Amino acid sequence: MNSRIAAFRALDRAQRALEDARSALEKAAQPRETSRASWVAEAGKMQREGSTLRAIGDQFGVSRQRVQQVLAPTGRLPRAPRPIDPGRLAHATKPCGFSGCSELIGSTKMTRRFCPAHVGCYRKGRAAWPPERKAKHDALTRRWRLEHPERDLEISRKAQRAYRERQRAKAAS
Repeated sequence: MNSRIAAFRALDRAQRALEDARSALEKAAQPRETSRASWVAEAGKMQREGSTLRAIGDQFGVSRQRVQQVLAPTGRLPRAPRPIDPGRLAHATKPCGFSGCSELIGSTKMTRRFCPAHVGCYRKGRAAWPPERKAKHDALTRRWRLEHPERDLEISRKAQRAYRERQRAKAAS
């Protein structure tokens, strides 16, 4: 009987030790989550103050990519575009692709072809414009054509050639 009691006592001690180890493990895990939250908050603060992702990563011993992954869901990463270098500004601007418009587009994106006033024209067509917009556009186009007659003639001839080529291709097929 003594051996049975000793076995139960040993089992009881082992269970208590296991419970103690579990609770110690849970306690160790909780501060880690808290420290991660404070790390994210501190990283966000550093980023708002102008620190680079690499500098933040070096501070906390993680990579730049990990800092980006952690800060992206919190909305702490800036979404503003990179400023254009003044030396490259001339290459970054191009004229609007709408016939008769001379407004410059301040975008380096190659997909952007029209100024803000003409983006809707391209997508919806001139028929969707309100009358006051059509009148304003016609006035601006008329003024530009008077100021740039040689460019207007060049654009008209280019459009006529393109139209004739499309008609020939259509007839040939």
